[in-house]
Amino acid sequence: MKATAHLAASFLLVLSMSASGAFAQDAPAVDDARFAWKKSDLQVDGVFPHMAITTPGMGSKSETGVGALIAWADRLWTIGYVAHISGSGLGLYEIREDMSFRMHPESVTGTFANRMIHWESSQAIIGPHFIDEKGNVRTSKELSKHRLTATARHLTDPKNKVYFMTMEGLLFETDVHSLESTLLYDLIKELKIDGYKHFKGAYTSQGRLVVANNSYDEKEFLETRKAGRLAEWDGKTWTVLEDNPFVEVSGHAGQALYAVGWDKRSVILRVLDDGQWTRYRLPKG
Repeated sequence: MKATAHLAASFLLVLSMSASGAFAQDAPAVDDARFAWKKSDLQVDGVFPHMAITTPGMGSKSETGVGALIAWADRLWTIGYVAHISGSGLGLYEIREDMSFRMHPESVTGTFANRMIHWESSQAIIGPHFIDEKGNVRTSKELSKHRLTATARHLTDPKNKVYFMTMEGLLFETDVHSLESTLLYDLIKELKIDGYKHFKGAYTSQGRLVVANNSYDEKEFLETRKAGRLAEWDGKTWTVLEDNPFVEVSGHAGQALYAVGWDKRSVILRVLDDGQWTRYRLPKG
């Protein structure tokens, strides 16, 4: 755990420079130099320049960065993020304990910020990728076409399925074995949102799936439109909890769930504990 924590901390420092099983068997030799392992002893106060995420000559027109990190199979995995699935050259990266680093051959350029461990099938899910306990990677080609912002546990079949939510508010149900996906809802329509599509967090807890949309611009500030949402689904009915922008929903299985949003006056914290919601206002910097 100490090594993993050091690895995660070191890699987070790398990001500032750029826009349970044994090690997996190395993939067969690949001609594409992008997938070769890279290692360097050069570091500056814990920053390793050889791990900078870049897309030289073929990157996004707007932003290039990292959407998610997850420690799994004795490695740290990270996924690239570009705006609007625009550009090329990013993908799925893996980092070993000795700080060697490479882009994985299964890489797909996209707008991905989701990650989750699915313990029942011993898989880590990051972006459209499913990684087993030995580090073998499978990719959902269908999901890779979408801007994935959250993966959450399934309400009725958590052993075999998960939910994927896209920035556009599409909610998919995906089989973790076959990777087959079914579209369940268009949340823009279901939650009656009049505004741009910017869904972010989603989390399952206490018998409900909670989702967040953080749409916010001048119209929200002037209170002439309310496009933000915090909503919950019990498997049958959707209930809107807030019509303010919410950006993240998270928690711990079987324990309290936290949702963070705001309006022009303050930060808003919603807490779900023992099936009951509590609402707090906090200072906004």
